[in-house]
Amino acid sequence: MEAKNVIADYAETAGKVRVSANAYNHRQPGDPKRLAQALLTLVSATNPPSRLQLGTDALARIREKHAFVEQELQTWEALSRSTDFPV
Repeated sequence: MEAKNVIADYAETAGKVRVSANAYNHRQPGDPKRLAQALLTLVSATNPPSRLQLGTDALARIREKHAFVEQELQTWEALSRSTDFPV
């Protein structure tokens, strides 16, 4: 649902998000019925995860993020380690 009043000053920020969301709406790969079933499985789990990505789109985004974080860790590892007391 889009707001009745669209403020032109926000076209480059919130406006871009609105356009992107509208383009993606009803094109998500997820099936709401399967989501509901997954949630039932989750709530009855003995040891549920702290975080659970549902859907192939969410999995892809998290994998991209993890790859970026891992690369950044490697790039800056020496500087990170340099802050410890000498052994």
